[in-house]
This record gives sequence, structure tokens and C-alpha cells, in this order.
Amino acid sequence: MESTHQASVDGLWMHFKMMIPKIYTKGMDKEEFLQRAKELKTIYMHTMTYKLGNLHISDTKDSVEKVLKALELDDTQHLNLKSYEEQVYRELCDLADVLEFSQNEKLLHSEVALLLAETVIVPKIGSRIGLKESKVKQTDRVYF
Repeated sequence: MESTHQASVDGLWMHFKMMIPKIYTKGMDKEEFLQRAKELKTIYMHTMTYKLGNLHISDTKDSVEKVLKALELDDTQHLNLKSYEEQVYRELCDLADVLEFSQNEKLLHSEVALLLAETVIVPKIGSRIGLKESKVKQTDRVYF
């Protein structure tokens, strides 16, 4: 389905990949990077609303949860990831592994999972966000 549409889980990778050039500089403080990264958000649109290709309606929730769990545990063997979920997991790990912070610190895969869980917003089906509202209400979010 890659030629016409992306799986929902690809949004995790796109969010992280687009975020890095905006805030990362080699040798910066890791805590500063994490703090600045938490300010950048991605909001999924039309999530779990339309069936796309061979993906199920529950693909977003299930796939995102599995990839975040794999990052948290730094393990894919026991989670039965689909090939596209495994690919996103590997791409996220590869992006994190090349970042170099001060004091030779590295970004842990579990830190990537926490960061993505805090910065990728998946509204519930049918929730409405008014134009005058500056934030997504707590009740309109699905947490992974």
C-alpha cells in the first residue's frame, strides 16, 4: 500500500524524522533536546474513520501501541509485529542511534517511546476540536 497511502504507524516515524532537523544539533544537551521535542506535536486526522486498503480500522491503535511497546522494551521478538510495524520500529531506532549528545549520551529507545507517546495525538473517532480551542482536551485524546 506504500505507493498510495501510508499505514498509521508511519506517522510515528514521520513525526520523529521531521522533528530532528528542527531542534537537534550534534553535541547538544539531551535534556534540552527532549524538552524542545515535547513542544512539537503531530495530530492524526481521520484516524480509525475509513478503511484504507488492506488495513483494518483498528490498525492505528494496534500498530502504534505495538511499536511503542517494542521501543519501550527494546525488543520485537515477543510482540508479533507485522512487517511494516517492524520497519517503522527499525527506522525509529536507526534515527535515535545516530544522535550524539553532550557527555557521550545517547537517546534510549525507551525515551523515544515516551517522547512519541507524549507528542503524537490520536483523537477519538467523532471528537470535535473547535477553532477557538488552543489545546486538545484531555478527554479527546487516545493515549498509548
